[in-house]
Amino acid sequence: MTLAIGLLGAASTLVSAAALVRGSGDRAHTAAAAYAALFVAAGIARTTHPVPRDLVFLLIVFAAAQLAIPTFPAGLPHLLPAGVALAAVAWAALIAPDRVHWLHGFLVVDGWVILVAAVACGVALLAPLIRRFSWALERVFDAAVLVWLLVVSLHFVV
Repeated sequence: MTLAIGLLGAASTLVSAAALVRGSGDRAHTAAAAYAALFVAAGIARTTHPVPRDLVFLLIVFAAAQLAIPTFPAGLPHLLPAGVALAAVAWAALIAPDRVHWLHGFLVVDGWVILVAAVACGVALLAPLIRRFSWALERVFDAAVLVWLLVVSLHFVV
């Protein structure tokens, strides 16, 4: 069962990355990333004892926010689920090394990359000088999250 969860998580992550690279729309990217987060949450809940409930909860919140993002119109309403998703996955990535006992070095480094990218995305909204680079900051954030989801998913496969 864990092998299937890992493979589904990795496949969802790769679909999300392909949608992001091809520019085929936020809906496909956010939905696939949400499903990948749900598979990772299931894998962590199944293999880690005691179950890190806070980590699993944050991944579920991230997935729910990702699924909600395309339903909100552009502008300020769109920022609410996007902000929730950024905060939830950054928090999850930061606490993961203390909750699971594998891939510690990778989880620490990528967790900090996700946090710095999330903060930079938030600052870009407020600072007109770097607002024009917000798309690049979002891509760095997305790439770091997708790498995190892919590596954790593949951990369940091997």
